Amino acid sequence: MTDIVDQAQELEQRMRDEALAHHRATHRVPRILGDGEQVIQPRDCGCGDPIPMDRLARNPFAERCVPCQARFEQHEKA
Repeated sequence: MTDIVDQAQELEQRMRDEALAHHRATHRVPRILGDGEQVIQPRDCGCGDPIPMDRLARNPFAERCVPCQARFEQHEKA
């Protein structure tokens, strides 16, 4: 029988997985490439524009474009 701590950890992990799935689903927009191939490009949470592909190539987990990231970091320091 699992104890209360194990049950709490399982619940926490399920909630975390659901939150991540929701975030990924709501921060992506379809983008059509020149050859007709469709890819999913994350949306910037700061300005709402898609994150440039060259930024995603350098940092696939980026959540902001460079200007929005700079503003975010500046605000965090304040």
